[in-house]
Formats: sequence, C-alpha cells, structure tokens
Amino acid sequence: RIVSMESMNMNKVMLLVDFMGIGEDFVFHLEAKYKCVIEVGELVDALDKEGIEPPLDENIIHSFISSSSYLDTCTPILERIVLRDEDSVLPGGIERELTKKKYKIKGEVWDVHQDDVDPFPSSPHAHNYDENVVMHLGTGELYRSRKLVGKVNKKHFLRLRALINNVELPTLEI
Repeated sequence: RIVSMESMNMNKVMLLVDFMGIGEDFVFHLEAKYKCVIEVGELVDALDKEGIEPPLDENIIHSFISSSSYLDTCTPILERIVLRDEDSVLPGGIERELTKKKYKIKGEVWDVHQDDVDPFPSSPHAHNYDENVVMHLGTGELYRSRKLVGKVNKKHFLRLRALINNVELPTLEI
C-alpha cells in the first residue's frame, strides 16, 4: 500500500524508518515465526496506535506481536514452500511483476492459505507475493487479479504439491 509522508505522523515515519533499518529478511522471519502475512504498513500503524515510539528493534516488535491482538488481523500462512531458483514452478511465458520484492531470498516462496476472505481460485490456494500470482492447488493454474495468466508445468506442479504436508489439498484436476 502506498502512503504519502504528508498523511503520516512523525512517530509513524520514525517507526517505519526503524523497521526498514532492521532489514527486509526480518519480515520473512516474522512471517515464518508467527505463521501469518506481515504487512509492514499495517504493523507500523498498530505499533503507533499502541503508543510505541522509536527507537524500534526486533525485541520490541516480537514483544508487541506476541502480546497484542495484531495476529488476529493477519492472513494465516498454513505452510510456506521455498524453492531454489532452479526448482522454480513458474512457467517461462508468464509476465513478471516489476514491483519491489517484499523480502529477498533465493528462489520462489509460495504461501498456502485456506479460509482467506477470498477463497479464489481454490481453497486452499498458494500465493507467490513476489510475482503477485495465486495458484489453484487442484489444477496448477496461475492467476493475477483473477485473470488466468498461465499454468504450472505438470511435473513441477506435482512436485510442489508433494511438498505441502500440513494441508488437505483440493482434488487433483490435471
């Protein structure tokens, strides 16, 4: 989400600067630990509403998340699959997103969600936030903004499904 500096109070600006100074990998770490999607802007808003002031560090953030109702507002991550670059399941023909990556890590990250506000295209389904695509876990079809943009190669799709352990997958339709 894009926020203009004019609409933010100085405390929020300083919290955001401190948060970004901790590092992008920290968001990945938070999501792995708390099993939910962490939106930096929303977390900074919540910290500000609680009256937390800079300087900010990892311990303050962990303490806030674990002692507040913040996790109730996050989209749960049922499982996270990290693939190396050479194991990518995204087909070569799909147009890549040009937005900045949320976190830096080698390879692809697929977050499996169930009971999302929007269960499209399947429940559960997998998000690749770096590329802004969602995968139907029964067919391997890839969507961006509800528009079909490609389909995962059958071999790669079956390999990805085999890595998902903690979730009952939709019926295979390939």
